[in-house]
Amino acid sequence: MNTVKATQRYLALISVIIGLLPLPVNAESAQNLDQLMSRWTQTERQRGHLVSEWLDRQQLLEQQLTLLSAEEEALNAILGKSDNFQKNVDKERNKLASELTQFEREQSIAKNAIGRAIAKIKILHPQLPPPLHILWADELAILDGAELSNSERLEKLLSLLNQLDSFENRVALNQSLMTIPSSHPPPNHAKGQSAEQMKHLTKQVYLGLSQAWYVSEDGAYYGYGKPSSNGWKWWHQNAASELLGHQLSGSDVSAVVNMIEHPEQATFVSLPFKLDAKSTQNLSQAN
Repeated sequence: MNTVKATQRYLALISVIIGLLPLPVNAESAQNLDQLMSRWTQTERQRGHLVSEWLDRQQLLEQQLTLLSAEEEALNAILGKSDNFQKNVDKERNKLASELTQFEREQSIAKNAIGRAIAKIKILHPQLPPPLHILWADELAILDGAELSNSERLEKLLSLLNQLDSFENRVALNQSLMTIPSSHPPPNHAKGQSAEQMKHLTKQVYLGLSQAWYVSEDGAYYGYGKPSSNGWKWWHQNAASELLGHQLSGSDVSAVVNMIEHPEQATFVSLPFKLDAKSTQNLSQAN
């Protein structure tokens, strides 16, 4: 199409030039005209070629520009999402930092509270009945000797309190060796015989955390126990009766032991016990 237009312009130009030239035209003028026309034709062809190349290049550039614009929009969208994501990340990080600070504060409060509770437990420990005292000794050693987390320490503490509550709300029977001081020989001990301090196998009856009685297998040794300001304390034979204000006998304690071991043979049994420094009562048990 460009070539047709160029030819049309070429013919029109020839007509104009012929019209302007004086006639007749000599040979030299005709030759010059041919050269001029030849140069003009080449120029037009080059111009057409350049225009065609430019149009092709323009189309390519427009396509590239369109692609670059689309890419720019996509990048802007990604950057926008990245900015929003970064803002959300910063927001979450600040939230987590705040929660961590609060958690550390609560952990510190919990640690102090658990420490105070353990300190009170240690004060109570010496006054516990011997079986529970021995059981707690191992648990307290773990609390003192290991690097435990607050949750682990709290779990141990709750376990100790559960043991305490369980022991308080039942009648417990325990058997162990007890060292009976030589200053408290059995009532049937013959005068003039040496009473050495020896260990005797006894059975103890614990009524919660505050009252207990014991008796040896043969009933010769018996006594009463309760917590004191210096820890758990046993009173033996006559000393127990004096403390209680009532006569305590090994046979009565043995009867209670037998009732616990053989509930089908249970009968009413009376044992003296001490509520406080000023009052004593008789404990009646039935099953």
